[in-house]
Amino acid sequence: MSRQLIVLTAALAVHTAAVVVVAKSWDSPKPPAPVAVAATLPAPCQTGAPPPALRAPRTPAPAAAASITDADLEAGIHMSDDTHGMITRALFDRLVADPRAIGNSARIVPATRDGRVDGYKLYAIRPGSLFDRLHFQNGDTLQTVNGMDVTTPDKALTTYAAAHRTNSLEVGLRRRGAPLTIGVALVGITPAFLEANIARVDATHVRVSRAALALALAQDKTLVEGARVVPSMRDDRAEGYKVYAIQPGSVAARLGLEDGDTVLSVNHLGVADPAITLGAWTMLGTAPALDLAILRRGQPVTLTIIPEADGF
Repeated sequence: MSRQLIVLTAALAVHTAAVVVVAKSWDSPKPPAPVAVAATLPAPCQTGAPPPALRAPRTPAPAAAASITDADLEAGIHMSDDTHGMITRALFDRLVADPRAIGNSARIVPATRDGRVDGYKLYAIRPGSLFDRLHFQNGDTLQTVNGMDVTTPDKALTTYAAAHRTNSLEVGLRRRGAPLTIGVALVGITPAFLEANIARVDATHVRVSRAALALALAQDKTLVEGARVVPSMRDDRAEGYKVYAIQPGSVAARLGLEDGDTVLSVNHLGVADPAITLGAWTMLGTAPALDLAILRRGQPVTLTIIPEADGF
């Protein structure tokens, strides 16, 4: 594989985590050659008998990591439209360790302009593959990831280092001569898990499994994945938290929250005070129901979350 193709694979991999693998391949030394194992000494041989053959101890081969299948990609990637979606961190980590999912997805070639490489073009994207599920198209030219140029090894390494400090990836590309950005949020849970564990009853009531609540307690970021949450101020004082940019299929969307909603309290405990918020948080695991007081377009609304046993 040419150096340019390696660089390209790294650039595309950041969008889907494999940039880490390729970048490491540029930066890491080659593994040392195996050291010869000392032969096992034979027992003393009898006079006139031929010496027994020397035997080296056997070392079991390391178990190969399971390949990433199309089913894994289907379970770990969810696109809400042509340019926005989510990819689970579990799949991200697997892509870090297995770049084959990148190489098997499409044919990748350098794209040049004025005699210089200004991106990498995708051809022959395989249906059901990584690039297909991320809504890349044949002929797309990748140019940036999270605003950083990825056309050289050094720039791809910089992108790799930054990928671990972000909760989302924005890929800048050129499609049929026009600029386009594909944004993907890195999430801890899959849309399939949310669909199986959160069920809307009506506009203001939702059932949530205890498994989902336990996950929310253990990984509090799962509650805000797929949405932007900021403090809401009134008369220079915090009154709650406002929710914006809610992605379809996210936790906020499945709970019935809408863009612009301000969460004021949980079971009559205001969430603006950190101490009270902590008390409301601890109720998640034991309360028979959770009433979220919402301010929506200037009007009060109550969303009721009903915890239930798993498998509803």
